[in-house]
Formats: sequence, structure tokens, C-alpha cells
Amino acid sequence: MTPTFPFDMTGFLSVFLIFALLMLLGPIIALIDLFQRSDRDVAGDSRVLWAIVVLLVPFAWIVYFVVGRRPRLP
Repeated sequence: MTPTFPFDMTGFLSVFLIFALLMLLGPIIALIDLFQRSDRDVAGDSRVLWAIVVLLVPFAWIVYFVVGRRPRLP
């Protein structure tokens, strides 16, 4: 029996790959959703602002799905 480095890397690697995939696909899904929504749901200036925020700020796509998708009051 050979000792392994502090822990088995298989579990860590799979968690890391899932996290990396989520970090790559999250902003893409948010941008697709943002630009496919109808104009009455998202105003033009707001749409551009959300797109810039999603692209530049880490984890902003999570905030978009929590806050940005809420219907606006007239």
C-alpha cells in the first residue's frame, strides 16, 4: 500500500472541474437570458448595464439571476 499525498485528489479534481465549468457557463447563460428576454421586461439601458456587470464582475451572473430577473413595477 503506497501512501497518497495528503488526500486523494480524485474528489478534489471533480469538484474543481464542476466549479470551473459553472464559472465558464454561468455568465454565458446569463447573457443569453438577458438578451432573449422581451423588451417590456428589461429596458434598453438596463440591459446594457447588466451585460457589462455580468462580463466584468466575478459572480455577478448569480446576482443577475437573483435580482435582475424580477419583474419591474410599472
